[in-house]
Amino acid sequence: MLSLLAELWFLVGLCLWTLGSLGNADAERQESWPKTKGMVAEGHVLEVPGQEGDVGPWFVGVVRYVFDDEPESTLAPYRSRPSLEGKLESPISLRRSSAEELVASYPVGMPIDVRYDPEHPSKSIVGAPLQSSFSRWLCAAGLAIAGLAFPVAYFL
Repeated sequence: MLSLLAELWFLVGLCLWTLGSLGNADAERQESWPKTKGMVAEGHVLEVPGQEGDVGPWFVGVVRYVFDDEPESTLAPYRSRPSLEGKLESPISLRRSSAEELVASYPVGMPIDVRYDPEHPSKSIVGAPLQSSFSRWLCAAGLAIAGLAFPVAYFL
């Protein structure tokens, strides 16, 4: 029975390590995306009414931005082709102030740095990618769990 539980924990550790590694790889991939200039086009707070029995309403901040898919370009209103669009969203929250913080951080007209996927320019991020400390934590926790469970599962 101990061996079976240890094998299960070993698999849990490997899954955590894999999830963390994927998060780190995604951040590294985004770091290689070209950077261009963008501009905040709009920002607002959405209120999602709660369903029957919910605590709601829920709030989410949404900031939409525009950018061109040319590295280090500046947005020019006279361009004949339309700019690409992207959006930022705050985590959904019961507190309206959480959603308002995101919207207040990005006033309309504010210039921003945007990184975009050259193969799929509709995929973009604002600023530099965040190498998530959570991803690193998942990798470390996964390795620790798998490393401790492996000898128990296979040598005891």
